[in-house]
Amino acid sequence: MPEPVPALPPPCPSTAAPPAVLVVSRVVLDVFPGSPAETVVLGGSGFWAAVGVAATLDEESTAVMPGRPGRPAGVSIASRVGTDFGPYRPILHRLGIRTDALVTDGPQTSRTIITYPVGEERREEPVGGWPAHVRMRAVWTDVPEPVRAAPGCYVFRDWHPGFWEPLLEDVRRHRTQLLWELPASICTPADLPRLRAVLPSVAIVSLNLAEARALLGVGPDAGPAGELSAAEAARRIADLGARTVLLRAGRAGSVVAHEGRLLRVSAARVPAIDVTGAGNAFSGAFLGCRIAGADVASAATFASAVAAMVVSRLGPPDSHAAARAQALELVRTARVWDLGS
Repeated sequence: MPEPVPALPPPCPSTAAPPAVLVVSRVVLDVFPGSPAETVVLGGSGFWAAVGVAATLDEESTAVMPGRPGRPAGVSIASRVGTDFGPYRPILHRLGIRTDALVTDGPQTSRTIITYPVGEERREEPVGGWPAHVRMRAVWTDVPEPVRAAPGCYVFRDWHPGFWEPLLEDVRRHRTQLLWELPASICTPADLPRLRAVLPSVAIVSLNLAEARALLGVGPDAGPAGELSAAEAARRIADLGARTVLLRAGRAGSVVAHEGRLLRVSAARVPAIDVTGAGNAFSGAFLGCRIAGADVASAATFASAVAAMVVSRLGPPDSHAAARAQALELVRTARVWDLGS
């Protein structure tokens, strides 16, 4: 079991307006062996989810505008980073991502070695061991109070002791739309009772097809039952109490279950260079669109375009404007079908 993450003293209060979306998940530095100069780029589920959210925001929405001090704007990431993270903060700002919920904790930001041994299968190995990696995850009390009032919140977290209670209390208090991207580690039938207890407070649940099958106990070793379709898996997870289910299937697109209806969304067409972060960006973009008032079909279609934008390169886009422009172009290649109830 991972060691508990120690609580830090609360950071100085933020004077900025809350963001439109708060992302509570890790920012890391990804190392790609075999690439030129052992390429090191910004990564982590929190970073890519924030890239996805930012792509949904126009230029005015990425920063608090003069004369409108109380208006939620932009996207913030809650994560712990090291003192070595300084050169990467301007990159976040260039991508339209706020840094007011980052907490400096020690000298070194988490690093992971990323490899792809088989096709799209992603393997992540923490540098320095798992305990050091885990302790850099933010806890809810790390987040400045104004930032906690964001209308939308993305979380990628397992059953970490002490994490969920204060988060869900603020979600209810601020009526936040919470998107929970499920880690593979808790996608087992044994986790179903706890999921049923949390899901009433969650607006959107996101997971991939392999995780959904594992959660429902119909994995690849289950014979014919292991061929459970994405649509049926999404329907069964919705029956657990989830209001909206995003079920991601890579190149096969995604299925969305919402209020008794099923939608199938194609993957936007683009040559894939690196799939790191695509699922996180899809989830973040979907949440950003919903916070902006988009319907489910439009949100899922744009999220597919954002995921395609992410896989079209190694590492982050050059700027917020470039990411948004490419996503707006790619959305023309995505399609959505209503599968009925």
